[in-house]
Amino acid sequence: MVDVAELRKNQVLANLSEAVLNDVARRLTREVMATWQLFRDEGAPISRVHFPVDSVISIVSLSAEGSVAEAYAVGRDGIAGVELALGQDRTIHRTMCQVPGVAYSMSAAGFLELLAAHTEFQHQVDLYLHCLIAMLGRSGSCNLMHDVPERCARWLLSTRDRVGGDQFTLTQEVLATMLGVHRPAVTLAAGALQKAGLIRYSRGQIAIVDADGLREASCECYGIVADEFRRVLGGP
Repeated sequence: MVDVAELRKNQVLANLSEAVLNDVARRLTREVMATWQLFRDEGAPISRVHFPVDSVISIVSLSAEGSVAEAYAVGRDGIAGVELALGQDRTIHRTMCQVPGVAYSMSAAGFLELLAAHTEFQHQVDLYLHCLIAMLGRSGSCNLMHDVPERCARWLLSTRDRVGGDQFTLTQEVLATMLGVHRPAVTLAAGALQKAGLIRYSRGQIAIVDADGLREASCECYGIVADEFRRVLGGP
């Protein structure tokens, strides 16, 4: 049975009325996801849509040489597979689990039925799409303008928001992949943040000790995007 209170940890679902959320819940299945779990390969049909509650799903780009870098991530702030709302049934990216945890999923057909049945649901999906476009635009410029330590701090803060807590599972391998840099660069950046007392890192576990200090260490892009999500979708 679906836990409606747990569903409301996802910000898109949290904004729905009780009646609409109950209709959504009837179509959902609870999943517990593992790091690197693959959902879709590049060009594969979107068969299921995911609403994370304390996990993070990463949408990544692959180069011809095999390099991997994150295009964007989805946590409790959104929906993985939202491209269906734009009339597209597949993407050019790979979709995998980045931070393990819980997500609820439904079939692509169920998602499209809800969009057609509830203007309220459609509106919340549209608001999320607006935030996603804003995030993508800012991320592109951030990768060009800011150095690895600033981007690392930004990524950790964003992940904190997406899981809804100060502690989460994260290996340096995952972090390096998502930032699109070599692991030694991440080791140096994370080590500097830990030495400054902003984070604690041990055996694949990250604990954010000083969120305000980490925000000062981050570039301004974190605050701009986080404030826009908060303005449009609400939440903490």
